[in-house]
Amino acid sequence: MKTLPKIRASLLLALLLTTGATKTFSDTEISKSIYSPPINGTLLDFDDAKMTSKLKFNDTHGKIEKEQLQVTFQAGAHYPNVVFPLPEGGWDLSAFAGVELDIYNGQDHDITAYIRVDNPGSHKQSPWNTQRVRIGGGESKVLKLMFGQDFGQPGFKVNSAQITGIQLFMIRPKEDINLLVSNLKAWGSPKDIVETSALTTPRDRSISVTPPEWLGKRPPIPGNWVQTLNENFDGDTLNTSIWTPRFPWDGPQPGQLQRYTPENVLVEDGKLKLISEKRKGHENNNPSLKTREFSSGLIQSYDKWAQRYGYFEARVKFPTARGLWPAFWLMPDRGAESGLNIWQRRDTGNQGMEIDIIEHLTEWGPGRNNVALHWDGYGDDHKSWSNNRIYFGPTPDGWHTFGVLWEPGKLTWYIDGKKVVAYENDRVSRVPAYIKLNTQIGGWATKDVDLSKLPDVYGVDYVRVWQRHDWAELTK
Repeated sequence: MKTLPKIRASLLLALLLTTGATKTFSDTEISKSIYSPPINGTLLDFDDAKMTSKLKFNDTHGKIEKEQLQVTFQAGAHYPNVVFPLPEGGWDLSAFAGVELDIYNGQDHDITAYIRVDNPGSHKQSPWNTQRVRIGGGESKVLKLMFGQDFGQPGFKVNSAQITGIQLFMIRPKEDINLLVSNLKAWGSPKDIVETSALTTPRDRSISVTPPEWLGKRPPIPGNWVQTLNENFDGDTLNTSIWTPRFPWDGPQPGQLQRYTPENVLVEDGKLKLISEKRKGHENNNPSLKTREFSSGLIQSYDKWAQRYGYFEARVKFPTARGLWPAFWLMPDRGAESGLNIWQRRDTGNQGMEIDIIEHLTEWGPGRNNVALHWDGYGDDHKSWSNNRIYFGPTPDGWHTFGVLWEPGKLTWYIDGKKVVAYENDRVSRVPAYIKLNTQIGGWATKDVDLSKLPDVYGVDYVRVWQRHDWAELTK
């Protein structure tokens, strides 16, 4: 489960408020005409000397040549930026999904460039949207921002009908950075914007929850449902007709601290227990594989059970030792009948998608979860969406039920029967998926593992899945 690098909000806020931040507009100015661009979305004609003369350079300098802006970002500046000229009153971009521009990196090494769009008013009442792109030396890329997102995640819902600032910036370049910039324009249409709404707040962490009586017995919405998986972890051994206690490939996981072994998977008292401990050894106890200092457990249903669409649910109890990362997620499986190899079957491209139902970091403490989606591989074309500010309150016994409703073009997450967030887009996976439950250690979960609290257990009471009749018909 891949997580994009994060910038500390406090640092970014401080940088964006330094000299050179985009101009804000008074109520009087906003009452003036707001202009719409031509149908192709062009926001700046780089051949229009009158407009380009209004470019504002802050700790940068540049010139226009051959319909491109040649700009240098000064070494050592906290927040060097270029503010693009706008018509008086700003742009009405309500007919578009976002803004973009082309950038050529003239260095011989990678750089990260940022774009920002603003509404009128102070940053406290009307924050901005920001996006970034990593560009290799000698490489050209499109830096593309979607309204309502920051770094590809849900952000402030800017009013696209009143865009009063657009700027390109960098953060603390260590040397002068030379870029070629062109084709500043608006792109797409409102239908392209990912619709997402988080329905929780930090206050929800302190509000006690009594799970509804129907929870675990049916999905949260009406329909002609059939239960397709009912794993209660009865008995004292793992049901290997459904589950395998290792990944389909050899590990260990890059960037993490654990290896996985079968003995860290325990079934007893009607529960699955995935044990995390400080115990050195080889991945899957295979001497030919690398060693790790920590051991952990996982189960997954690749090549044994998969389903496209439906409602997927697990009742779990999280470990609490700092540094652990329990998860419940879905990955594509196109099936043995596809004739594809293991990597092609599991490809998150070609309409496939990783769907993360639970990503809880014990470092957060109780009552907070991350949901995420990853698609188009994990390399240069990787794309993702996530929200790590999903909050939920305590239950009487400390167990919580997490689920995702997967329907064509839409995913909706539930905690203890309550809808918490939704994602709607045509790119939602259309490929059957298998199930994973595991505890990762380190990586995003922090390398500062609390050894005094180990071993610790990620408990799973049940995993249940339903299919709705009309969606089942779509899989035929």
